[in-house]
Amino acid sequence: MGFSIWVDWGDENIYEKWDFVGASLMRGKALEHIESCPKADKERECCEIHDVWADSAESSNMPMMNYAYPLETEPDAEEIIKVCEDTNCTVVQNLNDDAYYLALTGGGMDLSQDIALAYIIIEKWIPFDLAISVSTQPNLSQSGEKYMKVMRGVIESLETSNLHSKEKIRRAKEGVKKSLEMDKKLRK
Repeated sequence: MGFSIWVDWGDENIYEKWDFVGASLMRGKALEHIESCPKADKERECCEIHDVWADSAESSNMPMMNYAYPLETEPDAEEIIKVCEDTNCTVVQNLNDDAYYLALTGGGMDLSQDIALAYIIIEKWIPFDLAISVSTQPNLSQSGEKYMKVMRGVIESLETSNLHSKEKIRRAKEGVKKSLEMDKKLRK
């Protein structure tokens, strides 16, 4: 997808360049369950289980594929958690420019539907460059209402772009016509 940027998530200095917002929020959400842990004799065992669960929640929400997809808005915690729970994406923040990005937490198959759903969750729309490359295969990585939401978003993005294209074509043709008229007057 042409609008993504390449990032080496394996870079030894990655934590100086990026904040793994989604992973941190998911770890925090998992750790909230420790407070509800029974305070009986099993307290230590329960907390150890929760620590393992929190570590898993964090690691499963780390970027895996070396691309990041720019967001135009700063997502709130609720949106980020929803992205992490409903898609194979997470949210990261570039510490150099404070910009937010989506990143894939999985791979091995076409996850364009997940990226599109993550954009809908945060931005409420799908960028044109993504919309033209989203797989329309039913139930590929999203199914049911989520798949339908993605396809509605794809259609809306493409129709909006189509309207803009038609208007630009109309203006270009109008410009050609005026240019020809001006050239004709200059030749006289």
